[in-house]
Amino acid sequence: LSAFFSLVSLAMALTSYNHTSRTVRDVKINMSIIGRVWQFCWHFCIISSRVIALSVFASAYPEIMIACCIVHWLFMLVWLYLQRSPARKGSSMND
Repeated sequence: LSAFFSLVSLAMALTSYNHTSRTVRDVKINMSIIGRVWQFCWHFCIISSRVIALSVFASAYPEIMIACCIVHWLFMLVWLYLQRSPARKGSSMND
């Protein structure tokens, strides 16, 4: 039940983000309620399929999954560093 509500929450967050980013831009038209519902369903299905695929892969190959997570974490750490992100310790927004 908790996993289901987490998937719903992620889908709602992505839908809300897309709606807000379209609202801010003048060149984009606002989405209707039906459009938002379809987009929510789309995001929910995309996220669900990815979670299921990762779960099946992790249950079949736990060691490889752990290695993939570590490699992903390292790549994202390097990417954050190269982006000069404020997430880096001691950096400021003016860098």
